[in-house]
Amino acid sequence: MTKEEREAKAAAKLQKEKDRIRAMSEYELRFADCEYICGIDEVGRGPFAGPVMAGAVILPKDEEILYMGDDIPDYEVMQHCGLPCCPADAAPEIKEISKYI
Repeated sequence: MTKEEREAKAAAKLQKEKDRIRAMSEYELRFADCEYICGIDEVGRGPFAGPVMAGAVILPKDEEILYMGDDIPDYEVMQHCGLPCCPADAAPEIKEISKYI
Protein backbone atom coordinates (compact mmCIF):
# COMPACT_ATOMS: atom_id res chain seq x y z
CA MET A 1 0.00 0.00 0.00
CA THR A 2 1.42 3.37 -0.98
CA LYS A 3 1.70 6.35 1.34
CA GLU A 4 -1.10 8.11 -0.57
CA GLU A 5 -3.37 5.08 -0.22
CA ARG A 6 -2.67 4.89 3.53
CA GLU A 7 -3.40 8.60 3.93
CA ALA A 8 -6.61 8.28 1.91
CA LYS A 9 -7.68 5.30 4.01
CA ALA A 10 -6.93 7.18 7.24
CA ALA A 11 -8.84 10.25 5.99
CA ALA A 12 -11.84 8.10 5.05
CA LYS A 13 -11.77 6.42 8.48
CA LEU A 14 -11.63 9.79 10.22
CA GLN A 15 -14.50 11.14 8.11
CA LYS A 16 -16.58 8.05 8.94
CA GLU A 17 -16.01 8.68 12.67
CA LYS A 18 -16.90 12.37 12.29
CA ASP A 19 -20.12 11.37 10.50
CA ARG A 20 -20.91 8.89 13.28
CA ILE A 21 -20.43 11.58 15.92
CA ARG A 22 -22.57 14.06 13.95
CA ALA A 23 -25.32 11.44 13.70
CA MET A 24 -25.33 11.19 17.48
CA SER A 25 -26.25 14.88 17.65
CA GLU A 26 -29.68 13.92 16.28
CA TYR A 27 -30.39 12.74 19.82
CA GLU A 28 -29.55 16.20 21.11
CA LEU A 29 -31.86 17.80 18.55
CA ARG A 30 -34.70 15.48 19.46
CA PHE A 31 -34.37 16.41 23.12
CA ALA A 32 -33.39 20.07 22.65
CA ASP A 33 -36.08 21.20 25.09
CA CYS A 34 -34.38 19.26 27.92
CA GLU A 35 -32.17 21.30 30.21
CA TYR A 36 -29.45 18.63 30.42
CA ILE A 37 -28.34 15.61 28.41
CA CYS A 38 -25.98 13.17 30.08
CA GLY A 39 -23.62 10.85 28.20
CA ILE A 40 -22.80 7.56 29.90
CA ASP A 41 -20.34 4.82 28.93
CA GLU A 42 -18.67 1.82 30.49
CA VAL A 43 -15.32 0.14 30.01
CA GLY A 44 -13.91 -3.13 31.26
CA ARG A 45 -13.99 -6.83 30.71
CA GLY A 46 -17.18 -7.52 32.59
CA PRO A 47 -17.96 -8.54 36.17
CA PHE A 48 -16.76 -12.13 35.64
CA ALA A 49 -13.43 -11.25 33.97
CA GLY A 50 -12.37 -8.11 35.80
CA PRO A 51 -13.36 -4.64 36.93
CA VAL A 52 -15.94 -2.54 35.12
CA MET A 53 -15.84 1.24 35.29
CA ALA A 54 -18.55 3.66 34.26
CA GLY A 55 -18.43 7.36 33.56
CA ALA A 56 -20.97 10.08 32.91
CA VAL A 57 -20.65 13.63 31.64
CA ILE A 58 -22.96 16.57 31.05
CA LEU A 59 -21.57 19.03 28.51
CA PRO A 60 -22.77 22.48 27.45
CA LYS A 61 -25.38 22.40 24.70
CA ASP A 62 -24.38 23.01 21.08
CA GLU A 63 -20.68 22.41 21.72
CA GLU A 64 -18.33 19.81 20.28
CA ILE A 65 -15.87 19.65 23.13
CA LEU A 66 -14.17 16.34 23.69
CA TYR A 67 -13.74 12.74 22.75
CA MET A 68 -13.18 10.14 25.43
CA GLY A 69 -11.43 6.95 24.48
CA ASP A 70 -9.65 4.12 26.24
CA ASP A 71 -8.16 1.87 23.59
CA ILE A 72 -6.08 1.91 20.42
CA PRO A 73 -9.07 2.17 18.00
CA ASP A 74 -9.80 5.58 19.56
CA TYR A 75 -6.27 6.89 18.94
CA GLU A 76 -6.72 8.49 15.53
CA VAL A 77 -9.93 10.32 16.37
CA MET A 78 -8.49 11.53 19.68
CA GLN A 79 -5.60 13.14 17.81
CA HIS A 80 -8.06 15.40 15.97
CA CYS A 81 -10.42 16.44 18.75
CA GLY A 82 -10.22 19.54 20.88
CA LEU A 83 -9.89 17.86 24.27
CA PRO A 84 -8.91 14.19 24.25
CA CYS A 85 -9.71 12.47 27.57
CA CYS A 86 -9.41 8.95 28.91
CA PRO A 87 -10.07 6.91 32.06
CA ALA A 88 -7.14 6.01 34.34
CA ASP A 89 -7.01 2.43 33.07
CA ALA A 90 -6.75 3.39 29.38
CA ALA A 91 -4.06 2.01 27.08
CA PRO A 92 -0.68 3.73 27.60
CA GLU A 93 -0.73 5.17 24.05
CA ILE A 94 -4.10 6.77 24.75
CA LYS A 95 -2.88 8.24 28.04
CA GLU A 96 0.05 9.85 26.21
CA ILE A 97 -2.21 11.95 23.94
CA SER A 98 -4.91 12.66 26.53
CA LYS A 99 -5.03 16.12 28.06
CA TYR A 100 -7.18 14.88 30.94
CA ILE A 101 -7.09 11.44 32.59
